[in-house]
Amino acid sequence: MMLTTLQTGGAERNIVQLVPHLRDLGVEVTVGTMTSAADSPLAADLAATRTRRVDFRGGRLADVWALERFVRFCRSERFDVIHAQDQYTIVSTALARPALGTPTVMTRHVLVEPADTRREAVRARCALVSARFGFDRVITVSDAVRVALERSGVRPERLRTVHNGIAIEAFEAAGSRRAEVRRSLGWGDDPIVLMVAVLRRGKGHDVLFSAVPTIRASVPNARFVLVGEGELGRELRSDAAPLGEAVEFLGERWDVPDLMAAADLIVLPSWAEALPNVLLEAGAAGRAAVSTDAGGAAEIVRDGETGYIVPIGAPEPLATRIVELLEHPDRRAEMGEAARARVRAEFTFAAQARRTVEIYEQVREGDIPPRP
Repeated sequence: MMLTTLQTGGAERNIVQLVPHLRDLGVEVTVGTMTSAADSPLAADLAATRTRRVDFRGGRLADVWALERFVRFCRSERFDVIHAQDQYTIVSTALARPALGTPTVMTRHVLVEPADTRREAVRARCALVSARFGFDRVITVSDAVRVALERSGVRPERLRTVHNGIAIEAFEAAGSRRAEVRRSLGWGDDPIVLMVAVLRRGKGHDVLFSAVPTIRASVPNARFVLVGEGELGRELRSDAAPLGEAVEFLGERWDVPDLMAAADLIVLPSWAEALPNVLLEAGAAGRAAVSTDAGGAAEIVRDGETGYIVPIGAPEPLATRIVELLEHPDRRAEMGEAARARVRAEFTFAAQARRTVEIYEQVREGDIPPRP
């Protein structure tokens, strides 16, 4: 299982939590990283699972010597499958594949690779070419990502959707702490709309801010709590200042299960998402969500059943659905329970592991489409 490093990212968190479930199905997993320079506490979390980790000691992102060590190690170990998880290891594994002689699988965790600079655009193109020609199977975390790759030239017979799982236990346990958390944060009886997202472009904070006055006109004591930090932290705080006490920034937090249990509604006004983990978390917490129709969001939120899906970049429909759910707590609670049941049935790590192992078995047994 190849990662660039064990930084605090969505793919990295997913793999650390998935590994024990793969082991339960009889898969012996080695996690390989190209460098440990940017390791986060996830490194300790992986070690706690007693999973073998091998680091190839890269001194920088594109390190030819680390790539050589990766190839020599894989040839000596004779793995059944090599599974790349992020942009750099996808490109590296595709380049090394002729020398490896091993079936290869990759997972596409993003809908669109960043391409704002020339360097990013080159990397994004390399990742796409790697997906088209360098792997026996390409796992996508949502059907939206699968469709995007198919349109970009990846042959459909190589593509398989495997939705990410979530550990629901922590979110279910947090429900008993709702009153305590609300009291500690000074929320009182005010309706709390929670948004958990990195403070960067594309997450739709500006759309939410535009919707706040309309929402407050109907629900005057509604409060909007933002969790996360990022490159736009200062700018977004400045943009929200005219909204006064209606908007609260909590910064980066590690108690998201408690915050979701304490909130009344989850909102995600993003412009683009692959499979938004925050919506899985909302379901695990038993909270209805209002989300834009971004990427794989509608594969989690069933419109009108577990929450609402609204158009991208449109403050008025967003405000309308938020007001509706704030004004009808019984409907909100019913949707939240439906969301919890859906996540429990379809988005567990056990289900992700089972579907992943099925793909491993296919490529191991030679069920591989002809190369283009």
